[in-house]
Formats: sequence, structure tokens, C-alpha cells
Amino acid sequence: AARGGGDRKGGQMTTATSGPQKRFCTFFLGEERYGIDILTVREVNRQVQITPARGAPKAVRGFMNLRGQIVTVIDPAVRLGHPPRELLRTSRLIILKTNADLARLGIAELATDDELAGLWIDRIADVVGVEADQISAAPPDPSSDGGQLISAIVQQNEQVIRLVDPSALLRHGVSG
Repeated sequence: AARGGGDRKGGQMTTATSGPQKRFCTFFLGEERYGIDILTVREVNRQVQITPARGAPKAVRGFMNLRGQIVTVIDPAVRLGHPPRELLRTSRLIILKTNADLARLGIAELATDDELAGLWIDRIADVVGVEADQISAAPPDPSSDGGQLISAIVQQNEQVIRLVDPSALLRHGVSG
């Protein structure tokens, strides 16, 4: 395949490349595709049994018990200026690694939060490899009340992928 060209194998996107790539876990909120650095993802979970968080900011949907650990569930759509997510058959939680997890792995350039958090998404997509020259700066989004929650934009195979900054998303999610 040509540089940046993709090929589907077994539902996964594979990309031929000659340079270093970043890999992103991609997902949908409505019909918009988003991505988050795969290194920040602990797991994707089907469980969406959430205990509501009364009095919490609108983006905090509640809490879930994940094998004895409490996870704060954030609705990223709310942070990005969309209506709250409805529970769908395809809904998933992307459980993020904590800052301590990332530090243990020696990943200093990425940040999430000090507590376990999950992102409530409409549906999971692919893990995609992206060349550095496919990543563009994100334009300011006046409709978002979260400032720079979108860190960059990727144009790949005629689809736009909005790359989310997990640290900003979680910081804004619990404070606003």
C-alpha cells in the first residue's frame, strides 16, 4: 500500500508506513468520529451500569464498579457541546489509565487523571495508525465550552478524526 494508504484486515485498520506512527483508539459520538491515544486506554468495557452522581457537573454521568475499583464515568459529548448520551446497544466505556499507570510505563508526554475514569461513547471503531504528517492542529471550536478539548485533527480515508486530549477532557469534565 502507498504511504498513508490503509487496508482492512479482520475489522482492524492496517497502514503501510515508512516512519513512526501514533496509534489511536477511535470511537463515535453520534456520527462524529473521535480518537484518543491508545497508550492512555486501559480497556474498553461493555458494562454501562452506572450509579448516578447527584449534584455532579452535567458531564459526570456517575460511577461504576470495575472489579472493585470505582470509576468516574464522563460523558465526553457534553464536554464537547452535544446533548448527553443515551444508552445504546453499542454504548461502551473507554476506561483510561491513570497518571500513575502512565508514569509506571515511562510515558511522561501523556496525561489523563489521578483517578480512574471512563468515557461513555456511542460505539467503538478501530485502532488506527497515523503518520505525523496526517495530524493537523485543531481549529478553535466556539461551540465547545471546554476550550481545547480537541487537540488535533486527522484526515484519513476521507474521514475526519477529532483527537481528544484526555487530560483536558477529564479536567473539564469534573469541574464544569
